[in-house]
Amino acid sequence: MAIPKLIHPVPCILRRINTSVTTYDQYAREPVRRLWRSGDGQDTGSEITLQAQVNWNDGKYQKPMIKMGGGVEVESDGYLLVRVFDLINDGIASESGGVVNYGISRNDRIVQIGRRNVNLYVVFFRDVAFYPDRAGGTLLEIDFASRSPSE
Repeated sequence: MAIPKLIHPVPCILRRINTSVTTYDQYAREPVRRLWRSGDGQDTGSEITLQAQVNWNDGKYQKPMIKMGGGVEVESDGYLLVRVFDLINDGIASESGGVVNYGISRNDRIVQIGRRNVNLYVVFFRDVAFYPDRAGGTLLEIDFASRSPSE
């Protein structure tokens, strides 16, 4: 089984969304007042630590974009590259019948990359690095964006 290696991986802390305590508007499909994340209150989810290769889009190349439902285009400010093998071994992702549930979702917040505190949000993710002996991607690219207007 081919498992690629990451180049200079660093620990990244990601706070998961806790949808069980977040109130959603059923028509707009968005959180009402606030979106609860782990650490926001008692029993509100978890933080996970990933070993990831970090790539910031520095303006040399066009930012990757993905079209979401309704024709909205979401831009990425960079991405974390993680090994699916590590996600499964660390208990973050689960595999059942060849299908992997990554345990990471859109709007999860990245709070730390290495020693730097950040405020970034997961905008989309996709499988990369397909090998013939695996039934899917061996790496997961987690694209993130800053929502701060001053950056």
